[in-house]
Amino acid sequence: MSPPLPTFAVLLDWDGTLIESLPLKIENAGRLFEARYGASAADVRASYAKHSGIPRRQLFDRIAEDTIGRTLTDDEFPSMSEAFSAGNRAIVIEKGHLRGGTLAGLKALREAGCALFVSTSAAQDEMEPLAHHFGIAALCDGLFGSRPGFSKGPEHAAHVRSMVGEDLPMAHIGDDESDMHLARAAGIAGIGITGTRTRDELTRAGAVAVVDALPDVVDLLPRMKAPR
Repeated sequence: MSPPLPTFAVLLDWDGTLIESLPLKIENAGRLFEARYGASAADVRASYAKHSGIPRRQLFDRIAEDTIGRTLTDDEFPSMSEAFSAGNRAIVIEKGHLRGGTLAGLKALREAGCALFVSTSAAQDEMEPLAHHFGIAALCDGLFGSRPGFSKGPEHAAHVRSMVGEDLPMAHIGDDESDMHLARAAGIAGIGITGTRTRDELTRAGAVAVVDALPDVVDLLPRMKAPR
């Protein structure tokens, strides 16, 4: 017997939404920029926190502009990105943990008929091994990191639509204002989850609803509509 068709598609942010890893990644970035370019680790951490949520190349260029006065070259970026991913995988496996309610929430959403997709600005080679390590991959229908030409937001949403059909309702769940902005740009509902930002901050950024834990999303789905 074929599995039942999904009734809803949910895109899920990674850092801060499913897993508590962002502070570890910020520390890793501070050490990396300091070691390679002599940047102030504290300034790197502040810049990362300010610009978090955008694709890595953009993020690293903004951090570099803020801390060393220029963007990274096309020769510099791949090495920095590879070193950053390797450091993140190691430190998150050692010290990271799932946000409370993550696995229960994913299971509840699947039972409610949702197709689930991780959609993150993190690189694929960083996020995917961690998703398998923490048991998230087995509960998802797709794991999408960002790269040039295929990034979190409209591009990921369009790819999911090609998989599930144009008519299936969709929502993006995230913990930051940038997640709400990207959901709106993609023409889908943005659901905020508190922790990184407050309920008021997420609402002002355009969230159509805000929850405190992932399992709370199940009751919202029948009311979710794309923003106008």
